[in-house]
Amino acid sequence: MEFLKKKIKENNVVVSGVEIKYEDPLQIKEQIQSFTRESLGIESKIRDVRKLGPKTCLVELENRNEKRKIMFNKRKLKEIPNRKIFIMDMFNKRKLKEIPNRKIFIMDDLTKRELEMQKKLRSKAIEEKAKGKEVTIGYRKLTIDGVVWRWNGTEEKLERGNAKN
Repeated sequence: MEFLKKKIKENNVVVSGVEIKYEDPLQIKEQIQSFTRESLGIESKIRDVRKLGPKTCLVELENRNEKRKIMFNKRKLKEIPNRKIFIMDMFNKRKLKEIPNRKIFIMDDLTKRELEMQKKLRSKAIEEKAKGKEVTIGYRKLTIDGVVWRWNGTEEKLERGNAKN
C-alpha cells in the first residue's frame, strides 16, 4: 500500500510560502508557472494543482524530469534577498510583488510514513546542530560532520552508512 501511495506522489511537489490568491485551478496553475519562471528561471510543465491552504498548494508535474528540474533549481530561492517575484494577475498583467521575510519552500509530496521519518531526521539534525556540529539533511539520511547516517525503515532508526548506501 505504501508503494502505491508513493508511486502516485512521485511527480508531485508541495509549494508553501507563496500566497495563493485564487480558488480556480487554472489561475493557480498560471500563478505557479509564473512563480517557477520568475523565481527559479525555468519553464514548468504542470498537469494539475490543488490549493491546500492560503499559502500552500500541491503541484502535479507532467513527469519526473519536470520534478527534477524544480527540485534542482529550488536552491535559487535562497539567492533572492527579498523574494521579489513577478506574478500574473487575472488580467494577465505582470506585477512585481515583493515578499519580504517570508520563507518559500518546495518539498516532495511525501506519504504520512515518509513525513514522520523526515520529522525524526529534522529533530536529530536540530539536536546535532545545537552541539555545534555541521549537519545536512537529505531524503532518508543525515550527514553529521561528514559522516552519513541513513534511515532504516524496518527498524525505524538511523544507522551509520556511507555515501553510496
